[in-house]
Amino acid sequence: SAQRSNEPPPAGEMLEALLSVLLWLCEALSQRTLAALLLGRSPSDPLGRLEGHKGTIRDIAVSRDGSVAASASGDHTVKIWNLTSGSCEATCGSVPEKLTEGGEGSGHAHVVTGVCVSPNGQLVASVSLDKTLRVWGLDGEPKAV
Repeated sequence: SAQRSNEPPPAGEMLEALLSVLLWLCEALSQRTLAALLLGRSPSDPLGRLEGHKGTIRDIAVSRDGSVAASASGDHTVKIWNLTSGSCEATCGSVPEKLTEGGEGSGHAHVVTGVCVSPNGQLVASVSLDKTLRVWGLDGEPKAV
């Protein structure tokens, strides 16, 4: 039988284990909880109300520094929010005139289902049921499809 050593594991193994736990915790935390922690609020407190979409919010992403959020919506748009002021800074794409009748605006041609903010906080990527991935600047201007 193997004997247990009373010696601690090497520092490299301990660091690797710690990093694994931290990565798991980061993945386990929701975007809302991360935003609350970055803004110095309790995760159970509302962060505020961001109004403006004409459809259901499908996804929200927050920049690493907690200053910017992007929301994906059933109205075919992505909105970029300043979390300090609570204001909508830009709308990516446009809401179709006949949203419920299959109309198309500029940008995504269907429900936007996912959104993320780039690590440097300067770009937003969105995916849609129209089977496209689009990249937007924080000013709402398209950068790539």
